[in-house]
Amino acid sequence: MPILLWQPASDAQTPVANQAGTIQQPLTLQGHYSSVTMGALSPKGDQAITTSTDQTARLWDLATGRQLRQYDGHTGPIFCLALSKNGRLLATGAQDNTIRLWDVPQSSPIIKIPAHTSAALALSISSDNRNLISADADGNVRLIEISQIASADPATLATLKNPTEPTTRRGHAGSVTHTAWRNDGVLFATADSTGQIMLWSPFLTSRQGSLGQHVGGVTGISFSPNNQQLISTGKDGSIRTWQLPVTETQNLPSTKSPIAQICVPVNQNIGLVASADGWLRQFDLVSGTVTKEFPKLPAGITAAALQPSRGMFAVGNHSGTVDLIDFGDGKKIASFSIGKGPVVDLVFHPDNQRIACVGSDATVTQWLLSSIVSPNENATPEPEQTWPQAGSKAVTLCYSNDGSQLFAGTSDGNILQWKTSDRSLVNTFKGHSDAVAELAVTANNQLLASVGADGVLNLWQIADGHRLHSIEHPGAINSVSIRSDGQRAATASSDGVVRVWELATGALLQTFGTADTAAVQTRWLSDGKRLITGTNDGRLSIDKAAIIRSIQVSDTAIDGMTTLNSGAQVATFGSDRGVTITDINTGKAIRQLDPLPAQTTGIAARHDNQRLAIGTVNGSVAIYNPGSGQLMQTIPGVPDSQSPITCLAYSPDHKLLAVVDQQHRLRFYGPAAPGQSVEPGQELFLHQQTQSSAPITSLKFTADSRGVWAAQADGQLALWAYASPIQLRQLNHSGSVYSLAFTQDGNTLVSSSADQSIRIWDPQTGQQRFQLRGHTGGVLALALSPDDSLLVSSGEDKTLRLWDVTGGRQLKQLASLNEAMYSVAVHPNGQSLAAAGADRAIHRYDLLTGSPAEKLTGHSDYIHSLTFDATGNRLLSYGYAGQLKLWKTSDGSLILEQQVGKIGNDAKFSQDGSAVLLSNGDATARWFKLPEQAK
Repeated sequence: MPILLWQPASDAQTPVANQAGTIQQPLTLQGHYSSVTMGALSPKGDQAITTSTDQTARLWDLATGRQLRQYDGHTGPIFCLALSKNGRLLATGAQDNTIRLWDVPQSSPIIKIPAHTSAALALSISSDNRNLISADADGNVRLIEISQIASADPATLATLKNPTEPTTRRGHAGSVTHTAWRNDGVLFATADSTGQIMLWSPFLTSRQGSLGQHVGGVTGISFSPNNQQLISTGKDGSIRTWQLPVTETQNLPSTKSPIAQICVPVNQNIGLVASADGWLRQFDLVSGTVTKEFPKLPAGITAAALQPSRGMFAVGNHSGTVDLIDFGDGKKIASFSIGKGPVVDLVFHPDNQRIACVGSDATVTQWLLSSIVSPNENATPEPEQTWPQAGSKAVTLCYSNDGSQLFAGTSDGNILQWKTSDRSLVNTFKGHSDAVAELAVTANNQLLASVGADGVLNLWQIADGHRLHSIEHPGAINSVSIRSDGQRAATASSDGVVRVWELATGALLQTFGTADTAAVQTRWLSDGKRLITGTNDGRLSIDKAAIIRSIQVSDTAIDGMTTLNSGAQVATFGSDRGVTITDINTGKAIRQLDPLPAQTTGIAARHDNQRLAIGTVNGSVAIYNPGSGQLMQTIPGVPDSQSPITCLAYSPDHKLLAVVDQQHRLRFYGPAAPGQSVEPGQELFLHQQTQSSAPITSLKFTADSRGVWAAQADGQLALWAYASPIQLRQLNHSGSVYSLAFTQDGNTLVSSSADQSIRIWDPQTGQQRFQLRGHTGGVLALALSPDDSLLVSSGEDKTLRLWDVTGGRQLKQLASLNEAMYSVAVHPNGQSLAAAGADRAIHRYDLLTGSPAEKLTGHSDYIHSLTFDATGNRLLSYGYAGQLKLWKTSDGSLILEQQVGKIGNDAKFSQDGSAVLLSNGDATARWFKLPEQAK
């Protein structure tokens, strides 16, 4: 049977007396196939809900006439409905003695927060539902307290317009594209388009740590379930794991003079720092304090080296002298001269018996320590071996770890490799265009790292001289240090930045420092996690390299990621069609999900790790079992539109999948409703679709799975309600349910029944608060006072009764009539009521005393419906014969009279009183705007 939508026609004529306007031919909506018993308009007037004796309720879009949802479940004719004031909760009552509660889909967000002035690109919600973080294209991060929103009931949500004022975190240099909360809610991470990752506390505005750096940008971040690690993916094709907590830079006392050398002995927590002005200081590398200060050397320091096994260190000065100093008491043990001019570099041999030096004349010499410390009487120490300048001027030295080879970096960018046994030249490494600044060899003697004034880090195979990597820096590189395990190198450069590199891949893993002064030297500490760095202005600092591992999973950019199995696995996708699942502990690919129907554009993992949703460029979504790699379901895109999927999110309860496409459509998928036809293999069904006013860039479900937050390109954060098509709750009477009413706050539902009772319910829990008895026949109609404190009822016993809603008791019998009243309505001022029914008249009474007022007549048959408009100035009555009458309440005069349909069951004003929804026994419902004269 059709439902009809009517609209006003300014030029139509009508023969009906007192007609204030006319309506044109209706727009017919196909749907109900039996009598439409009642209707309701949404608060915005853009949707209508109708009930019918066909046992269904239906939701309609009044702009298009399209049916949006059908509510099935009752096993008898539905007689009544009530819609909460915010339009989110529907109650239906039927002949099957039940009341059923349902969600109602909303055409707009519950609440919008104007959090950003540029596009909002990412958002995350803390596990305790207290805080939301969002980030934008300008690099700003906003923290918003949403606890009042998260804990609010559906009715209260509609009134929350101004959440807590956001607080801002700044520090990112690029657009912040990803955010993530740690599971304990006390730390969150943000990542930007430059590849930098930052850590923040919700309680402090200052940054709590910095990680990085993915070259090209970060494409995903996620905390591990144990809160001890952070996982990130980037445009550089890598997955990285970072150790938490990340400590900020530890600043040591300044030397106030350029750092000449930093010496860190193996497996010790002390360090020796030499400054150019001649000071030598010993530091505790745990506390960062100076534990010993040696006498100042008047000739200054140009180079230094530490030999802890012999308890000494060597320092070179500007006059070409090398002093050997006791590490315990700081006294000079011996001295020797390597020639005129400053000592350029010196290094102890791994056998602890020798030292190699190079001076300003570029001659490289190797000395026996015994000949210096205990020389023959009146003998001048002489070098054990000499490598004279041969076209290249040596400026830096490095032994292999077995002492069999000596490397010398030269001023023209070459590296000379000599055998120490016979001084023979083994190889010349050519790869720098300017002076080599420093060299370092891996512990296994297989790789050599070199850095120079040309801003290049070269990594060489010592065996054949093959260059594995050549990595450019933005400025000259002054220092290089290789970690003891040979897996990572750190460089210090003139731009003030220390960079950590993975030697196997050449990937940049992390950066430290600022660009305000040159970093002249950096050294790994014995724990392999921290670096000590000295600068040209004498500052010393210790930084922790938080990265645990870096896995190169693709030669092309990773565009997105999600974690699986408590963070042990990461699913990633890129420009190719496939999705790769990688074990982050072994670095190996576990599974490749392909071929997919089209290129992947988004990915989301269900929280139980049993499903992986993959969005594609053609608008379809593929659902996989990530454990087996089996394709479980393919959800096609919107018909006639292959709009790419932009983001996806699973709900915490594992039941729902939210999907957004490029045309700003937000769709919710969930399990089949009871009785719904299910095809083999079909798990998810479309539950709801709505349209956003702006592109959605990120989605996050609320903790209760009842809503989803969306970050929008217009800078707003929108909370959308999920409306389940499945019945929320069932409440029972022992007879047919005739009438329903919600209180204004939506927290109380009142019902009446053929079982002669009135019942008061908590709709959120389904608990019955009161059962009111007094009528001696079925209770036909109910009406609440404007403040919801009083309830008026009419019954088959031909009485009107007044009840205390809060106390659950009858206050008085207001009236006894000759016929039953089928409808009652309380005036908005709360002082009077109207009742109408079988005697074809409208009776008006004082609400508190029951004193009768005027009686309105004119209907030719039973009156089924009465309703006041919001102002109380008009009263609408609708009768069995299809007579619709609009009355002026001040004097009882007739404003409008219209014949609409054959059997009038129900009439409702829209919230603004400009439109009317009529439900008819002839299986039609009509909605129309009232003529201007009738408003």
